[in-house]
Amino acid sequence: MSGRRGSRSAVTRREKILRAASRLIVKNGYRGTSLDAVVEQAGCSKSAIYEYFGSKEGLLAALTEDIVHELSLTLFKYSHSDLSVEDTLVGYARKALELVLAERHVAIIRVIISEVWRFPKLGFSYYQLGPKAVQRQFADFLEIMSRSGRLEIEDSGDASRVFWAILLWDSLHGQLVGAVVPPDDDQIDVMARRAVAQFLAMCGERRPGGSRRNS
Repeated sequence: MSGRRGSRSAVTRREKILRAASRLIVKNGYRGTSLDAVVEQAGCSKSAIYEYFGSKEGLLAALTEDIVHELSLTLFKYSHSDLSVEDTLVGYARKALELVLAERHVAIIRVIISEVWRFPKLGFSYYQLGPKAVQRQFADFLEIMSRSGRLEIEDSGDASRVFWAILLWDSLHGQLVGAVVPPDDDQIDVMARRAVAQFLAMCGERRPGGSRRNS
């Protein structure tokens, strides 16, 4: 019992540090945010930051890795259910939109873009730990669906990139430059279903018996 309490306490402490770091980074920029400021805002010790994240760069990386981890769990949950491929993709797309288009995440991307000239590794780290990692995870899922005959896909890597482009290109770029506001739950549902329909029109879902789903 005490072990579980300790684990929950560590998760809470980690999340508290991340929330404090994200607020400060969004407000002051990456260079303008010191670990001392994070310590003060989070009410923790500097040793706790080093223990959980290793460095200030590790803090920023963790904000991205958490999204990738949550999307991985979502994909695992849906792919091991009795849902159709279409419903699995819609559920996954909805979760992806919720996480990626969240105001905190969009604000972090803006900071990375603004700071990448001074800290080139930030952009590379974000891309590898975020978009690239998610694309690889999703490509693995598509490969499984293709081998099982449930989707018609020649190259799962290319198909993954197409899916993410359809899902996020317009909405994410619109938010990054302040041209559109974050979508609400109803809009996210519409966006997810539209993106999946377009994707399946190119990589059609196979019905039992081998017939192809036509969108």
